[in-house]
Amino acid sequence: MTRDGVANRPDPQDTSQIGPPPVDVEQWILDARNGCAESLGYLAERCRQYLLLVANQEMDGGVRGKVGASDVVQETLLTAQQVIGRFDGKSETQLRLWLRAILLNKLAHASRSYRRVAKRDIHREQPLDDANGRNDGLSL
Repeated sequence: MTRDGVANRPDPQDTSQIGPPPVDVEQWILDARNGCAESLGYLAERCRQYLLLVANQEMDGGVRGKVGASDVVQETLLTAQQVIGRFDGKSETQLRLWLRAILLNKLAHASRSYRRVAKRDIHREQPLDDANGRNDGLSL
């Protein structure tokens, strides 16, 4: 507090004493490609909200009740972890586009799987009548 009772406030222009160190996303990408799990974790957390937004915007309405957007994002990040060595970009924008492509692929797969399951819906089945037009449930 100052002598006049006003609290000392940090200078908003002075970031030397607060907050995390400057982010070097390009270095994180390089380190992640070289197997650094910590750098990959930083990148995943940095992109998670973006991926969640894309998943919520792009998810097929029929799948929405079956699959959660956060689950698809988690699967996307798991796949990215497994194949990060194939990523050849250097910038955060390139990384986001790469992750978005993986995410859209996961969403398309979920949609196809849901449609395949919907085709096997028990309520859509029709009984087969025997030669005499009877349906006793036993004849094929």
